[in-house]
Amino acid sequence: MTEPKILTANTFYWKPCSSAAQRRSSEKRNQEQVKKFLEGLGFEIVWIGDRVTGKKDDSEVIFSYSESCKNVYKSLEVRKNGEKSNIRTLRKLYKSQIFGIYQQKITRMNFMRHCRNAKGK
Repeated sequence: MTEPKILTANTFYWKPCSSAAQRRSSEKRNQEQVKKFLEGLGFEIVWIGDRVTGKKDDSEVIFSYSESCKNVYKSLEVRKNGEKSNIRTLRKLYKSQIFGIYQQKITRMNFMRHCRNAKGK
């Protein structure tokens, strides 16, 4: 699981897709990426229209992405303890989760090593 590029992308100079079907597909794809990422971090997701909202403990993330005929609109709002925050809050959650997975693997490897050593005695 990696952080979707759309979270930090500057979409000011982006051009929208040419047809309405392509624009809706692009919207859905970007929203789905963010939804999966937030679910992976343990957020409870609510997806209404072009807005994906995730809540977890004291953190809230609101992401929206849409394309019109002329413009691409993207916004990301991160709140921690009700106060406005930034992407670093999500990155800290992500890093702590990756560290937890790494610790589980190390523990599992040590357990397997211990079992092999016990069989050899």
